[in-house]
Amino acid sequence: MRDPYLYPDTEVLKNLLGIRDSKKLQEAEGDYVTFRLSEIAEDDRMTGVFDFSALPDLSGYLRMGRKAPHHEY
Repeated sequence: MRDPYLYPDTEVLKNLLGIRDSKKLQEAEGDYVTFRLSEIAEDDRMTGVFDFSALPDLSGYLRMGRKAPHHEY
């Protein structure tokens, strides 16, 4: 049975950018995460301790375009 989360005839997950080439998708993801990390680095509100409880919010922010995490880093 074909995985419904992959584009037909590829091993690439369906994505919001519509990219079907795995190399191009990896590059786009890397660029996007780098951009989001730079936003965190420039945000004066992101201070404090980064701990395990912050990981889900940080991951969502970096990879899924969620709003800025509520945790202080």
